[in-house]
Amino acid sequence: MEGMIICKSCGMPMCRPEDFGTNADGTPNNDYCVHCCKDGKLTAFCQSCGMPMRRPEDFGTNADGTPNDDYCAYCYKDGQFTSDATMDEIIEINLQYLDEINKEFGTQLTPDEARAQMREFFPHLKRWKKC
Repeated sequence: MEGMIICKSCGMPMCRPEDFGTNADGTPNNDYCVHCCKDGKLTAFCQSCGMPMRRPEDFGTNADGTPNDDYCAYCYKDGQFTSDATMDEIIEINLQYLDEINKEFGTQLTPDEARAQMREFFPHLKRWKKC
């Protein structure tokens, strides 16, 4: 995989021109993928379920009530995870929202394709990353 560029946010390999995010001037961004950077703006993703977090209410909360920058409101509340689900269980839960996911990202993934992509993406998220 020498020479392959990896997204600095989600770890996605960027091999094709359409995989690269864009800068504010429309040029390709060589650091972030199309899902993480559009028009020079970075998208935060939940480091447990992969949900894009764009609005304040999307973010989970720390024990002191402040927003948590790493996890969404569905996965993290009051400083702890809302469930002890495994990575594979979270993937299966996400598949229930595949129509919304496809609309959000402009894709038409089948459940098997989405499952395969999440199995590649999720091990790069903080909650599932092996040290």
